[in-house]
Amino acid sequence: MAEVDIEEYAAEIFNASATLSNKSIEEVILTDFKEFDIEGYDVAISQINVVDSDKVFEIKDDIRTHLNTLCDENKYDLGLVMITDIKDKGSYVITAGSAAQIFDYAFEGEKKDVEDIQFIPGVLSRKKQIIPNIAAAVNKFQNQ
Repeated sequence: MAEVDIEEYAAEIFNASATLSNKSIEEVILTDFKEFDIEGYDVAISQINVVDSDKVFEIKDDIRTHLNTLCDENKYDLGLVMITDIKDKGSYVITAGSAAQIFDYAFEGEKKDVEDIQFIPGVLSRKKQIIPNIAAAVNKFQNQ
C-alpha cells in the first residue's frame, strides 16, 4: 500500500476546488454569496476559500470594482468579499457600500492592512464570526 501524506493530499484537493485561476471575477464572487438583513442594513457577503492567497492580491482591484458595482446595482449597504486562507489561518476582506465603515468598527483592533486588503487573523467563519461582529457593530452604531 502506498504511503500518502494526508495533509498534503487534502491541500491538493482543497486547492483544486478553491482555485481562482479559471473563473471570472463574477463567478469568484458569486460562488458562495449570501445576503443578510442585519438590523435594517442590507448586507452581502461572499466567501472564497483558498490555500494560497497570492492570486487574490493579483485580482483584488477587479474584485473591489465588481463588489462596488454589485452594491450599487442591488442597493447593498455593505458588501464584503471574504477570502479565507486556510494556510494563513485568517481571512482577507474587501469591503464596499455606503456602510463599509461598519466593518471597520466591527473589527477595530483585530484587522491588519495587507497590500490594501484587510486581514483578520483567526477569522474563518462568515456565520460564526463575521455576521455576529457586524450585528454587534450595527447595534452600537445605531445606539450612539
